[in-house]
Amino acid sequence: MTRKPLSSVFLVLTLAAGGCTSVTRDDSVTLPGVIAAAVALPAPVLVAPDTVRAGASFTATVSSFGTSCASPENVTVLLGGGQPNIADVSVWDRQQLGGSCTAAIRGISRAIELSFPNVGTATIRVRGRFEARTAAGTDSLVVVEKQLVVRPTA
Repeated sequence: MTRKPLSSVFLVLTLAAGGCTSVTRDDSVTLPGVIAAAVALPAPVLVAPDTVRAGASFTATVSSFGTSCASPENVTVLLGGGQPNIADVSVWDRQQLGGSCTAAIRGISRAIELSFPNVGTATIRVRGRFEARTAAGTDSLVVVEKQLVVRPTA
């Protein structure tokens, strides 16, 4: 898996859709999920098979990370977008503002169903946030990718 800076296209689309954050009535904010950090994360961001069959559904697990004040909000999956063997996955978490939270970082996992139609190579891109966790650091949007082999159906 590789980690790449998030493309400006995703950033523009996110900002055009209302920005990266959304404050709700219960003193929480919705943010892109943390998928990279300045500290070691307790689990992989993406767990998926290395090989799948064309047209067959399979389950992948996508994780973001946070303290006890973070909870899963949403996950969006865009398949194809002009490229049939690409899956763009965006994770969103709700972060409580204030309150007492444990400082321990934990995984926030989600199972997603995917299927790729064409034999060859497929790519899963997980879009989220790099969390600096320092006063001097700046959070940024990032992508974690995994490539799979898509074999013909048996």
